[in-house]
Amino acid sequence: MSDLKKGMCLVITTFHKYASKEGDPQFLSKGELKDLLTTELGPVFENCNDQAQLNKIFNDLDNNKDGKVDFQESSCLCKHKVIMSDLMKGMGLLIATFHKYSSKEGDPKFLSKKELKDLITAELGPEIGNCNDQAKLNEFFNNLDVNKDGKVDFQEYVTLVACITMICNEGCQGKKK
Repeated sequence: MSDLKKGMCLVITTFHKYASKEGDPQFLSKGELKDLLTTELGPVFENCNDQAQLNKIFNDLDNNKDGKVDFQESSCLCKHKVIMSDLMKGMGLLIATFHKYSSKEGDPKFLSKKELKDLITAELGPEIGNCNDQAKLNEFFNNLDVNKDGKVDFQEYVTLVACITMICNEGCQGKKK
């Protein structure tokens, strides 16, 4: 399994490890979020006894204000660089994968179209990574390159990984039913 796939699996596994403690395994309750933050974040949230702070974090994550945090909403923890132990390993793999390919040519802070193709082909396997159709690759790259600067920065890459991870999570949940 590629490092990118390992990282995505760790993100999914960490979410479900806590989401399945109370009630609906598709969502984090406030109590489950507190457990996740204090256990996985260690020093950053080891004294997460401040109810106001916990409420703010929970409310910030709960985008649709339904009183629970689903997987997609929880992915904001990663986006804001709040990273947990197993999740930290996964995120480390995601970061290392980006730099493994971005440093092959040009500016190491960005992926060129060729570097992105190489990353997708090598890391995501034949199910997702078959990039032999140049027109589809161009369309994919242009959709990913949000700021239209002709290169994919780390934030655009993380968006790609988050979307693929959410699709993988939905597939996993479909198999469990």
